[in-house]
Amino acid sequence: MIGTRKLARAAALLILAAALPAAAQNLNFLRSSVLASMSTDDKREAAAAFRAALDQAADGEAREWASAQSGASGVFEPIRSYHDALVDLDCREARMTLKAGGREEQGRYYLCKASDGRWKFTRPPGFTR
Repeated sequence: MIGTRKLARAAALLILAAALPAAAQNLNFLRSSVLASMSTDDKREAAAAFRAALDQAADGEAREWASAQSGASGVFEPIRSYHDALVDLDCREARMTLKAGGREEQGRYYLCKASDGRWKFTRPPGFTR
């Protein structure tokens, strides 16, 4: 199974892939990840599905995505919504599973919705350094 930090980087790149197709092309450090098996279109579609789940799905409501062309797929499930008083943003804890190229990766993420409407990765609630 892939490490949490590497999977977090993969998820961040997945979200960026929809906004920055050129950045999605440079995934050399993720050669062993599910993302390496996904096309640029797969990454763009998966990122859009992940954002839609964060924006629209109720807590506990899993949203599935599948590429008709490549067979890549994913499940995105917001687990809970909360307000982070420290940054004064609405946030969600979410689970993401991606499958492609015979691999499957899962992760749990914490994201807050910025004033510009974009979801940004954050620390778990109560986490301090």
